[in-house]
Amino acid sequence: MVSLNLVKLISVVGILVGILAQPIVGQNCGCAANECCSQYGYCGTSDAYCGKGCKSGLCSASTLPPPPPPPVVVVTPACNCKSNECCSQYNYCDTSDAYCGKGCKSGPCTASTPPPRPPPPPPVVVVTPTCNCKSNECCSQYNYCGTSDAYCGKGCKSGLCTGTPVITTPSSPASPVIPTPSSPGTALGSIVTPAFFSSIIDQAGSWCPAGKNFYTREAFLEAAKSYPGFGTTGSLDDIKREIAAFFAHVTHETGHFCYKEEIDGASRNYCDARNSQYPCVLGKGYHGRGPIQISWNYNYGPAGKSIGFDGLKAPETVSNNVVTSFKTAFWFWMVNTPISG
Repeated sequence: MVSLNLVKLISVVGILVGILAQPIVGQNCGCAANECCSQYGYCGTSDAYCGKGCKSGLCSASTLPPPPPPPVVVVTPACNCKSNECCSQYNYCDTSDAYCGKGCKSGPCTASTPPPRPPPPPPVVVVTPTCNCKSNECCSQYNYCGTSDAYCGKGCKSGLCTGTPVITTPSSPASPVIPTPSSPGTALGSIVTPAFFSSIIDQAGSWCPAGKNFYTREAFLEAAKSYPGFGTTGSLDDIKREIAAFFAHVTHETGHFCYKEEIDGASRNYCDARNSQYPCVLGKGYHGRGPIQISWNYNYGPAGKSIGFDGLKAPETVSNNVVTSFKTAFWFWMVNTPISG
């Protein structure tokens, strides 16, 4: 009888021990402030909860789970980094060694041998008076682009220069021939004769009444009086070359004196707002006008100031007054220098 009771007692004690050994289960490990969340998601205060694998609370384990990784800084692949940042080999910006060390492309790189930077893109070729001519053109001694001997002959600066001292006007079947004056001091009118001027303007079509009825030899000679250095400097050959080069440029710009203004020029914006010295006037257009098609506010302003008209407020004067129109061509040819904004 004693043995039976003892067996029952041991069984009851075993059951109680088994019950007491069960851990206290928290709700998704939302433990109390003095408890630990074990690696299996239960709450308690013993080493089984606060020791190895403890997730949160008053953990006593020597090694806690590693912290989450830092956020990745996403930068556009263009790698337009700040001045104090480095562009990594993967095109991201930061200041740490991962960006400024091995493979760093730009910025304050610390690696001893950064990879070579890609070459810059080729420059855009823009034909302007700065003489950035196309590959098949010559830069004349007066910084204009063309393919005739007036550009590729004597004084040619770059391109397919021939160096042949031959005077021609723009290459066309009916190019005018400049007569030879008796001496280098002969008046400009004896070179630019009525026949010479007519040989140019007569090449304009019959549908060009605006230009053909606007440009005249008399206006050209009157405007030239304000620029006595034109067609009077150097040897006779030099004089003839300058006159030929001038009319070559004019015939190219106006279509043999067909146009007073640039085709569709009024629909284009020639206002350089960065130029504070010659600011644009609201409602005024600075497109090409006149024999040399002067354009942009930074040309109209100083041209008007030099010639004697308000180039910024009244740019249309260039296409309304023929003498002023020719003067702008002489100003651009003889006086104009690059103006910074």
